[in-house]
Amino acid sequence: MAFIRHKKVHGHKYYQAVRNYRDKDGTHRQEVLCHLGVHSSLEAAIDAERKKAKIHQELALSQRTKAKLYGARRVGIHQTKLDKLLRVRQTYF
Repeated sequence: MAFIRHKKVHGHKYYQAVRNYRDKDGTHRQEVLCHLGVHSSLEAAIDAERKKAKIHQELALSQRTKAKLYGARRVGIHQTKLDKLLRVRQTYF
C-alpha cells in the first residue's frame, strides 16, 4: 500500500510517496518511492516537473549555443524525475 507522508526539515514541510511492505523476516518496512518536495500530491509534483522541463527547454531554445548543453542537461534531470513520478502513480496509486 502506498501513501503520501510529510516530513519537517528545518521548519519546512516536504512530501514523499511511500509504500509499506514486510521484509523476508516479517518486519514492517517503509520504502520512499519518490520525493515530492513541497507538493502535497503526486499530481501537483508531476505538474511542477512538467513545467520545469518546459521552462528549461524554452531557455535552451532561446539561448541556442551556450545554454544548449545546460538546457539539455536540466531538461534531462526533470524528465527523469517526471518519468519516475509517472511510474509511481501508475504502479501504486
